[in-house]
Amino acid sequence: MPVYKTEPSVLLYEEDVRKMFDLANDQEALAIALLWQTGARPGELQLLKKENFFITEDKLEITIKTLKLRKSVTKYQISERTLRFDRPKGLKSDVYIETITNYVKNLYPEAKVMMFGKRWLEYKIAKLSQKALDKPLSPYHFRHSVMSWLAKNGATAVEIKDFKGAKSLLSVDQ
Repeated sequence: MPVYKTEPSVLLYEEDVRKMFDLANDQEALAIALLWQTGARPGELQLLKKENFFITEDKLEITIKTLKLRKSVTKYQISERTLRFDRPKGLKSDVYIETITNYVKNLYPEAKVMMFGKRWLEYKIAKLSQKALDKPLSPYHFRHSVMSWLAKNGATAVEIKDFKGAKSLLSVDQ
């Protein structure tokens, strides 16, 4: 099983995310839901448009353009990745998946999903986490937490690499 290096004290747990989510307005809740479900980089969320979502009664697919902020000598091989989520019904429904689905369904074609920039996202996550958890966090705490939980729950190194949009397995300890 791969090990994803994140200090346990900065990992988010479901109950932490829910506390923040419950304090959030609609746009903040959408950002939290997207960060928690996808582990996307903040800049990747800014590029999402309605067309990046495929929604059916029982599935949600999100195609995310992969952004690597570091300069690389070789061109990144995976320019986008598609994440697939089940949409359980009734009492088993997922509040984060349904928040994303309901928001995106109401957008006009070609509309951007995130109306605000990266700095807004960083500011809002820091404020919400301070209020809910008494510590300021960043969107990257979601990303690292998601990857850590994937590793803990049996995802392979290749699955984690692909999920996070990484170029190399070196970003996932084996």
